[in-house]
Amino acid sequence: DRFKSRGTVTSLSLKSSPSDVMHTIHLSFADVQAGQDTGLQVSRSLKSTGSCSNLDAGDDAEEGRRSFHKSISLPFESKVEDSAGTEAYIPVDGDGEVSPPPWLLKPRISVTDMSQGEASRCTTPGEKEEDPEARALRKRQLLARDLGLDPAIQSKISIAGREGSAPIKLKHKDEVQSLSFHPSGSSLVAGGYDQELMLWNADSHDLPAAQHHIESEIVAVCFSPCGEYVFCGDTEREINVFKANTLELLAAEVLKEQFGCLAGISSPTQLLAVGCTAVVKIFAVPKLEEVISLQHGGQVHSLSFSPSLGMLAAAGGIDLTNGLLDYSAKDHRDCMKAMVWKSTDMAGLWDEVTTINYKDFCHAAAFSPSGTALALAGEDRLISILSVGKNFQKVTELPCGAGIRCLSWSHSSRLLASAGEDMRVSVWDVLFKRVVLHLPKADDWLCSLSFSSDSKWLATCGYGQDTVDLWPIEVEEKEFSW
Repeated sequence: DRFKSRGTVTSLSLKSSPSDVMHTIHLSFADVQAGQDTGLQVSRSLKSTGSCSNLDAGDDAEEGRRSFHKSISLPFESKVEDSAGTEAYIPVDGDGEVSPPPWLLKPRISVTDMSQGEASRCTTPGEKEEDPEARALRKRQLLARDLGLDPAIQSKISIAGREGSAPIKLKHKDEVQSLSFHPSGSSLVAGGYDQELMLWNADSHDLPAAQHHIESEIVAVCFSPCGEYVFCGDTEREINVFKANTLELLAAEVLKEQFGCLAGISSPTQLLAVGCTAVVKIFAVPKLEEVISLQHGGQVHSLSFSPSLGMLAAAGGIDLTNGLLDYSAKDHRDCMKAMVWKSTDMAGLWDEVTTINYKDFCHAAAFSPSGTALALAGEDRLISILSVGKNFQKVTELPCGAGIRCLSWSHSSRLLASAGEDMRVSVWDVLFKRVVLHLPKADDWLCSLSFSSDSKWLATCGYGQDTVDLWPIEVEEKEFSW
């Protein structure tokens, strides 16, 4: 019998009974506890791919913990005295033939601790090694669990253009620096060096739905998680709050520090995070009253908030030349990192959760919509997928051809779009770790991209480009077969 455990196996033993020689596989789990009603509360399930005719829960004498027992009983029909005068048990099969002594019988056991991944699998002597197809399936099921997806998914994803291969061009007067889709609609906000904040509708994209002139060049825009506000920041260190549907100005505040990114926060209340040099500043919305400063130590390039977790991630490093020269000296290595904080019941109190150190600049951070994974990327040409449930342990990597500047998840948390110094957009099926769409190359680096909430649109913008490229896409799932 083969058991697959979603808990951590803390003990594995083989016991024998003197009466009928019973081989017992004893699995104890650290996460299984008995409730006051004497019922068994299992926080992680135990699955078997074979027969489970005698699987029960018994009391562990040690610390009163509950444990699972799988018993295999062998019939014995005779007793003899051995040379030492002690009793021995001689098993007899149905034809009266003497079988090998029970202490020579090795139970065929294969145990996989699914919480520990590939290195945890152990097999009994003589058992065949796991074939590559089964190994790939098992690893994909583990990754699906870490991404908050159904482990039984057996479908591949393909993406194709709905209206041809050419994008829809949303015209601005100068270079577009930042864009963002509405969290639950088809509205798109964008801004750049033309000092015009524009609100577009992806379904009716002929003219902007609203427009507001900013006194300086725009460096960052985003929606609030509730979709009620639009945030905008410019090169004169001013941040602005607008109504999302009309771009009516609600509040403005000038900071002392330069900043490069914004992120809306919805827990414990409506807030705005601003990524500055060495710190992340948190403001109350809509009045823009400063609440707290979170220390990072480096230049914050990207912010991402997860509404389902109440966590804020900040990626950064010291990058004085925008990637043109290598400034990753030892003096700045402690600043090359991503940090995660968790909100509390009070807006002014944030707990630091973890720090992920990098050897190079970390430019992009993005929580998956499911709240189970965090994607990080930068100059190391790798997209690292970290599992929130495993204390931000890296569960997979996606290799890229050049440095990554921006990331965006699809609503299903299955697709991840990346772009940057390779001047093209790559859309990944994270579960199968393969690229399902390569968009045509641009003329320069790409600096921002965003999936629409229904995954029907993918918007991009880049350096030297005075338009927002709106790509109509169609996501199709196909049943996977070997």
